[in-house]
Amino acid sequence: MNISRLVLENILSHRTTEIQFDAGLNVIVGESGYGKSSIVRGLNWLILGEEQAVSLLAYGQSRCRVTVYTDDGVSLTREWDEGEERYVIALPGGPPRFVPCRDGFMPPEAVACHGIVPSRIGTRLKLCLQLPTPQEPPFLINHPANVKATALGSLQGVLAADAALMNLRTDDAPADQSGRSNPRSTEFRGQVQDLIRHSVQSVRTRAKDELECFVTTALRYTFESDLDFVVLYDPESEPAGADFFIRSRRGRGDRLLFAPVAAYGSGISEFIALALRVAFMVSAHPPLPGPLVLDEPIRSLSDQYISNVGRFLKSVSDGFDLQIILLTHDQHLTGSADSVSVLSLPEGETIVQHRGSSIRARSRRSPRST
Repeated sequence: MNISRLVLENILSHRTTEIQFDAGLNVIVGESGYGKSSIVRGLNWLILGEEQAVSLLAYGQSRCRVTVYTDDGVSLTREWDEGEERYVIALPGGPPRFVPCRDGFMPPEAVACHGIVPSRIGTRLKLCLQLPTPQEPPFLINHPANVKATALGSLQGVLAADAALMNLRTDDAPADQSGRSNPRSTEFRGQVQDLIRHSVQSVRTRAKDELECFVTTALRYTFESDLDFVVLYDPESEPAGADFFIRSRRGRGDRLLFAPVAAYGSGISEFIALALRVAFMVSAHPPLPGPLVLDEPIRSLSDQYISNVGRFLKSVSDGFDLQIILLTHDQHLTGSADSVSVLSLPEGETIVQHRGSSIRARSRRSPRST
């Protein structure tokens, strides 16, 4: 799914804002407080239902609405009007359907329009790869080793095998008619456990190799250096563990620098978290629907490398046919974009202006609601 148009009405500083998107890399640029995060929060409310309408409502208003129009002719609206909340779904060639939204639960008819649902990695981590929550910490960087190892499995879709292995461990061994355990059955169960365990380890190892290759390529392209991304994966521990490191040869001779990502520096750590999210997005099994929305993914990186980050995201968008919507304060990230929208905040209301001939974005003020 690609979003062709987004309309925000009475969402925080957005009185009536309409933005049109390209199928490639879209950059929305504006200073802090100009309404970038409000766009992400509005999308979260519409697509994931993880925001409360009353927390998004513009001051002095009694109703709000967010609508997305997709490139396949579907429009999906979520609206709140004096406590009543509902979805409006319009499919190509059909009349609008009104679906109540009770107690904040997402109706399946709305989910079917976009197919975006949060992913669960083990029991400790639930996230949406396509649509991060505002102020979300860097992706996976600071999570425990067992969560990272589980994430490697989710990348290649082995969580079902993990569950089967856990069931074999916890189920009682089959018994014969006398009530005693059957040695042959016990031996067979052990063989099945070993087979599943080795298969899961093999798939995680393959995912590790693919992840290392993708992030290393992104690092070397962006920073024009010899940096390597290394995943140390221990499949024999219980539970399995993994951690992320950076390796580089620098200084005199062949002195090897090897350090955890989280300790290397905030700018590079932010970029690796971005590269990891992109890698999981484009490599997931089964494939995940787009778009990929990024809210200020890079805050601390030197201006020397920011333009390279934009080119990296453009290459991902082109290479994987993935729509990317990037919200940022940094003008350097606009150079590679297919579409650029610029936010301003005159008189306390967000206004969107287009930049360049390839985009069409506008914001208008509508008569105040009564």
